[in-house]
Amino acid sequence: MQRGQLFRTPSSQQARAAYVRDILDWANAPDRSDEWLEGTFLDCFLRAAPDEMRAAFQRKKSALRRAAASWPWRQMQRLFREGFELAMENQLPDAGLDLDDVSLRMSIWTGPDGRRYWHYGAQANVRMNHVDIVKAALSEALSDLRGLAVEALGRCAQCNRHFVRVRAERKRFCSPRCFWQASKARRRQARGQRRRRAVTAVK
Repeated sequence: MQRGQLFRTPSSQQARAAYVRDILDWANAPDRSDEWLEGTFLDCFLRAAPDEMRAAFQRKKSALRRAAASWPWRQMQRLFREGFELAMENQLPDAGLDLDDVSLRMSIWTGPDGRRYWHYGAQANVRMNHVDIVKAALSEALSDLRGLAVEALGRCAQCNRHFVRVRAERKRFCSPRCFWQASKARRRQARGQRRRRAVTAVK
């Protein structure tokens, strides 16, 4: 490998930001089926996992799918959301999502560009139950925030949840749904103000 390539890692950084974006989108997705929540979560989580963990979960794939079929997916969404919000506010998480007992160490992660990168995060000994899997996914997301510009993480002006901005401009809403809800509320408010002004003018 040429010397100049050793420190040029935009693909890794973009992939890390994409994981945070995708896992937050998953955690905030409303009215989705358990099948969608399961498939989207596992695809997202395993894509970001280090090589050792991916290999371990691949070996346990059928057992993992059987276990995951009965997991409380909406509760897992809520656990992730609340854990992320508490971490961003530097508050202690609920006892059920204490990240102090997540096993972390150095390993290798192969990025989407095929190159291998150093990785510090949750390891392959994660137990196959929904709370520990959510802890590992949350730990990965918080680790992947390191090095991102503060402006890359926004807070939705409508629902107040965190989201990742994929462009440089200061996007105010986490989704088209929140954008349209805010637009509808503004139009309703403007109509109310026009009616009040009309009534005042008549008087």
